[in-house]
Amino acid sequence: MMQLNRYFTWLCAVGFLHLPLVVSLASASADTADSCSLLQRHETQLRAHPSEVPEELNASHWARWCWNGLETVVDREIFLIHIGKIAGCSLVGDLSKLVGRDNIWTAQVCWDKSTEAKFEKTVLMLRRPKDHLLSMYHQCLQPGPLHIKEMERRGIAPGQAGFILPNFGDWVRSWNQHPPKKFYHTEGHYDERYHCRDPRNPAGWQLTCTEKGDRPVHIDEKRSLAILHSASVVGILEAYHESICLLSAKLRNSLPSHCNCEDAAAWDAFVPLHIDHNHTYSKRADDYDESIQKDIEGLTQVDRKLYQAGVTGFIKEMDDLEKTFKVKVLCHQQRQTLLSAASG
Repeated sequence: MMQLNRYFTWLCAVGFLHLPLVVSLASASADTADSCSLLQRHETQLRAHPSEVPEELNASHWARWCWNGLETVVDREIFLIHIGKIAGCSLVGDLSKLVGRDNIWTAQVCWDKSTEAKFEKTVLMLRRPKDHLLSMYHQCLQPGPLHIKEMERRGIAPGQAGFILPNFGDWVRSWNQHPPKKFYHTEGHYDERYHCRDPRNPAGWQLTCTEKGDRPVHIDEKRSLAILHSASVVGILEAYHESICLLSAKLRNSLPSHCNCEDAAAWDAFVPLHIDHNHTYSKRADDYDESIQKDIEGLTQVDRKLYQAGVTGFIKEMDDLEKTFKVKVLCHQQRQTLLSAASG
């Protein structure tokens, strides 16, 4: 915590605190000065009583600092693997409201990091693979300000001669039909093809990798499924609200009043965090033609199996939760939407 506070103090000093994330909330997000002022006002409390951070800081501002990647892995109640572009930052914010931010260790790391310290529970979130790939592409197309600064230093930022990211269809086709023969061990994704992330089974890779830069030719499907089934709680992005309810039930043995899907007023009272990193686009993955769909399938064979297994397990957990608490959480239409997503 002390190391992290010093880091944020430095970010405030150089004016970077607001740059990594753009936070879309029900209320207006603070600008850089407000964020730094808020941190300074609560600095003493953060250090002395990290579990008693005001809701104002935990709910919105603390959520933007959504990883522990600058810290050594340490004992915590919960290990939350942050799989890129699967609502990791939003989930940290909403989960912090349930359990407290200081009870969570999270970062974009390999799952085996969970063995480097003692954790009572392990948590992960899955997303429909084709939508996951499209979101990854747009993150590369619209990199954040800190990424832009690093890319500009290397001469490969958008608008510069070295930036060669093609359209989405050509991107997935190239990776599927002509994958690179060299596998990368890099500090980031800038040195990979098109200076963008490797889109081949990103969830399966992050669950089974042993080093952040390791890229095996084939993902171990059986091992990735075994790790999935070993997790304490598996959420589904397409059922984010229901996933928060499941987390509350599994981690705190309680069900918030907003978890009754048959009570519209109560259900709508839940306003999830939405941290989108300013990556906005209108075209959906399903809008692309059949040839692009086939290329997407070629890049997501393992992740589609993971997602299908995750949805199956999630629906079973919902059934058990509803029997325990005598409340309907996963209504019929949402159940059918999940089953449809898992099949496609």
